Amino acid sequence: MKTKNDNFIQKIFYNLLLYNIENSFSGIQREPIYINYKKEILNCSKCKNSIKKVNTYSNIYSEIFIILEPFEFDEKYHFECEKLFQKMLNAINLNKSKVYITNLIKCKSSLLKIENMLNNCKNFLFKELEIVKPKIVLSFGKFAYKCFFNIEKDINEIRNQVHNFNNIPIIFTYHPVSLILEEKLKKLAWQDLKFFIKYLNKIK
Repeated sequence: MKTKNDNFIQKIFYNLLLYNIENSFSGIQREPIYINYKKEILNCSKCKNSIKKVNTYSNIYSEIFIILEPFEFDEKYHFECEKLFQKMLNAINLNKSKVYITNLIKCKSSLLKIENMLNNCKNFLFKELEIVKPKIVLSFGKFAYKCFFNIEKDINEIRNQVHNFNNIPIIFTYHPVSLILEEKLKKLAWQDLKFFIKYLNKIK
């Protein structure tokens, strides 16, 4: 005859088993698709004379999806930009290994304009969103806005507010290089980051 304790243990075991099945299923669904997605990027030839492929930091199970965008002075300020980007993540207690970080443009070309490359790459961005299924997106810079909404806007028009794309909330803030070139923007960027965390905590 089963006791209450036996039923309790059985219930815990069942819940653990269900949890493991669901997570295993999730892993089976995402990882092969993501591997194929990476192959598509490597085999892409839309941007002629592309110099190098841009890496993606990939935690495909993260709820947080971060977009890094191209900037014409990025090469000149590369190390300073990377350092500031890390500081911005640290300020809101985000670890690179715990979030999904992607580059909006997947390669670099000396011949193509950013607008052309955005058109070539935006479907890769949409595919990433389908695979990762994040709860929220944080975009550093304005270019992703055009990819999502087919209209160009200044970063000051779209920052510090929530935009919606396919039921995914997106928050925009300044590109780190903008903050290097204009020190006064750092206060506004900090407002954006606090707004992002407040909204993230609200939807968790």
